[in-house]
Amino acid sequence: PSAKKLGGEKKVRMGQHCWKDKHPKNEGKTKQNETTYAEKKSEAADDKKLSETSRKPGFFHEGDEICSISGIGEGSAVLGGEDGGLKVVNLHTGKIQSEHTGGHKGDVRRIYHHTTTDIITTSGRDKTAKIWSLGPPENRQLQHLRTLTGHTMAVANCCMNDSGDRVVTGSRDNSMRLWNTETGDAIKIKTVARNLVHCMAWLQNDTVVQGGENLKLYLWDVRDDNLNQLTDAITGVPDQPVCMLKDTSSEFSIFVGYKGFTAASAVVRQWDIRMQKEVLKFTGHDKCLTDIACFSSDVLLSAAQDRSIIAWDRASGDMICSASLASKGAPTDFSVTGDLCSVSTTEGEVIVHSFDKDKGCFMPPLTYAHD
Repeated sequence: PSAKKLGGEKKVRMGQHCWKDKHPKNEGKTKQNETTYAEKKSEAADDKKLSETSRKPGFFHEGDEICSISGIGEGSAVLGGEDGGLKVVNLHTGKIQSEHTGGHKGDVRRIYHHTTTDIITTSGRDKTAKIWSLGPPENRQLQHLRTLTGHTMAVANCCMNDSGDRVVTGSRDNSMRLWNTETGDAIKIKTVARNLVHCMAWLQNDTVVQGGENLKLYLWDVRDDNLNQLTDAITGVPDQPVCMLKDTSSEFSIFVGYKGFTAASAVVRQWDIRMQKEVLKFTGHDKCLTDIACFSSDVLLSAAQDRSIIAWDRASGDMICSASLASKGAPTDFSVTGDLCSVSTTEGEVIVHSFDKDKGCFMPPLTYAHD
């Protein structure tokens, strides 16, 4: 994707865009200060060497799709495979810290990490959601706690409240379910016709925002263990919402990524749910959004099926920088832990970029894959 020029000299390197600010004292300099051809050639060779050596063995069997990924802090992440297995891995070293085979019978569609309780909820193609403990950061050990059963089709997504004692799941069976995470009991069940759920987020004001294939955004009141639809659904966008991120700086704001096949439709939109109004639009991808993640209070990140990741200025919607993914497969999920931005793919790869906020660019990637 082309990037906006943010008042600086644009420098292209390693298939990405980044910015180097001009300085008054450099203006009017002669060619003696310019990088020579030999220096450029040497720099390109160094970059090629780094790209070639920054590869490590993959985490799953060759060709197995990694369906989902979730950062859990300390440079670690949980991966979910098409075989239903889960693995806790260190993204710096490539070490597998813990694994559980056969957690789900089929694709692990979503992994939600609750940062306060340090537990995860997974949703799967096998019509179930599962709750797991991770153990302390210094000794990660996956332990299955309970299984949530009742959906009649694949469970597409899940999210938890701030205290971690409630979880909401959404399925392709058109239903939303509110669960007690301590007992595994279903508290409320609501069904909306043609509402094949894609994505959801639990906001700070105990509102769950949910999007699906019918192009609508539903608002659910989950206070006092209810699951009641608030007002009319947000409509008017001719594309499917496929991923979602709550805005931690506002209890009424949500970021939504959309399915599209052009730059005009493959966008991230920020919504004010109280006013049911679009606040900001982030445009730069060319194909369907994969996921959205928060890097910091002023930087938003996104990945898409055009094999790119983009860093955005959250206040203005301007693109800060972008990086192209050197991947054999299509992106399946995207997550951030610390300064590491990780993309899982259909070919079993995990591509890890670190984002340098001070320089405003992505660093060369580390790829875990089977050659």
